[in-house]
Amino acid sequence: MRLTGLANAAHLNDQKGVCIAHDGPSGRFVVQLRGPESKTVKVKGSNLSLDDPEPSRFLWQQVRLMGLVNAAHLNGRIGVCSEMAVGGRLVVLLDGDDEMVVRVKPDNLEELSEREREEYDVRRQREERHQQAAAAERAAAAAGERRKAEAAEAARREVEEKMRQHRVKLKQEEEAREVEEEKRLETQRRAREAEAEAARSAAAAERRRLEEEEDDRRREEEAAAAAAEEEERRKQQATTNASAFAALKAEAEAERKKREEAAREARVAAREQQRQEAERRIEEQQAAAEAARHAEEEAAAEAARVRRVAEVEALLQEPCLGVSLGFLHQLLTHCRLEQLTTAQVVQDVILEQTKDKRCSYAEFALGCVRRRSLSVSLPSDRYCWFVVEECGTGARRHALDMDCVERAFISFMDGVCVKRRYEGVKTMEFGRATHYVAHAWSSGFADLLAALGHWLSHEWDGDRSTVYFHLDCIVRNQHVSAWANEQEPEQVVDDVLRSTGRALLVLSPLHAPTALRRMWVLYETAAAVRLGCAVSCCVAPGDAQRLDQVSRGGGGCG
Repeated sequence: MRLTGLANAAHLNDQKGVCIAHDGPSGRFVVQLRGPESKTVKVKGSNLSLDDPEPSRFLWQQVRLMGLVNAAHLNGRIGVCSEMAVGGRLVVLLDGDDEMVVRVKPDNLEELSEREREEYDVRRQREERHQQAAAAERAAAAAGERRKAEAAEAARREVEEKMRQHRVKLKQEEEAREVEEEKRLETQRRAREAEAEAARSAAAAERRRLEEEEDDRRREEEAAAAAAEEEERRKQQATTNASAFAALKAEAEAERKKREEAAREARVAAREQQRQEAERRIEEQQAAAEAARHAEEEAAAEAARVRRVAEVEALLQEPCLGVSLGFLHQLLTHCRLEQLTTAQVVQDVILEQTKDKRCSYAEFALGCVRRRSLSVSLPSDRYCWFVVEECGTGARRHALDMDCVERAFISFMDGVCVKRRYEGVKTMEFGRATHYVAHAWSSGFADLLAALGHWLSHEWDGDRSTVYFHLDCIVRNQHVSAWANEQEPEQVVDDVLRSTGRALLVLSPLHAPTALRRMWVLYETAAAVRLGCAVSCCVAPGDAQRLDQVSRGGGGCG
């Protein structure tokens, strides 16, 4: 700025300076004059004029900052003047990693000389060449690592094939043992049924004997009554003409009644004793049959539990584990995940329910068979299941979704706890993965299952019960960050793709697939193509119907 029109300090007219502030109460501007003293004065706006009337000469030129007071650390920085700002200032984009943008006055700018411009261009070109050479070195190192990985993969596949043949042999031997055990249990059951039938026949014969004795007793009483009546009649005839026989008759009658009463009581006591003895024998036979039945049921339950443990252990040793669509639909329905994305399902359900064990959701669901004590506890926030695992004198509570002999599903409605039966996880819900699924976690979890279900119903020609999907959110441990303690993520993806030989790319929604905007999904798809896998696209039923209509009509997707 230049000072003009000063009356009381006329000696300052035509001196140059920089406007550094505005004094609100007085309405004057604070100007720092240039020179050795760096004097500061307050003047009116009418006493200021621009030192350079044409600041536009700096536009799109390489300039150097100078004379800055409040940002003195920027003095000497080089940049490009891009545009004019309000208040006569210029916008300068500084050179460097920070790419800072500042607004300065024309007085604080200085044009670069021709030599400085040339040196600046040479320095920029040198930096670009260094960056290109570093990128070439990284690409050569990556190619060498890939060749080493391919050699290691060939050896690993050979070992896996031998392990697979060994597992098939073990499975056949286990099935043969199970058939023999079932035959033995069936023979024992038939023998116990025959014993129970014999006990029932003996009880029926005892009842018939008691009934025949009762009939004999009744006939004896009737005969005694008839004889007594005949005796009474004779006595009456004998005593009709003589009153002397009256006392004898009364004495004989009393004696007869006493004998009859004693005989009757003896017969009743004998019948009661016989009845109690028969009932006791029947109860003992029934108790023996019930104990045999309970022993048979316990043996069958123990055999089923042993088979279940063996199946789960085999699944947990599977290197490329997969999950069935039925298990995913059970998870969607019972945990009410229709409105959540896959990322929200991982955060709110999978991480929450596996936080105590810090394992994958597949290991969490399959690990239930090794627990022996089950009880139901009240959940804290959402639908879930709880099991109490005995541990010495105490107990630990785990929230889980698993298969148990007694499964209770707990829901809370208006503060009332309702217990309902729930068909739990079966080992057939997990198996060796047959399809690798590439999908975006930001898409809806329900849309993912709908796309997989539509593909399984309309595109898959084989047995649907043998299809297992490799979903990383289910079979991978989500508590281990950045694939810690495992192979590199790219190597893990390559291993699973080589094992399955098939990949499914989920495109939802069809008009703007989220998966095609995710770098990791694009890498998974490229890896599947590189390894020669059969890649199929999955869309939701609604998108598939619109795609069919467009195909028949010959139009575009829009």
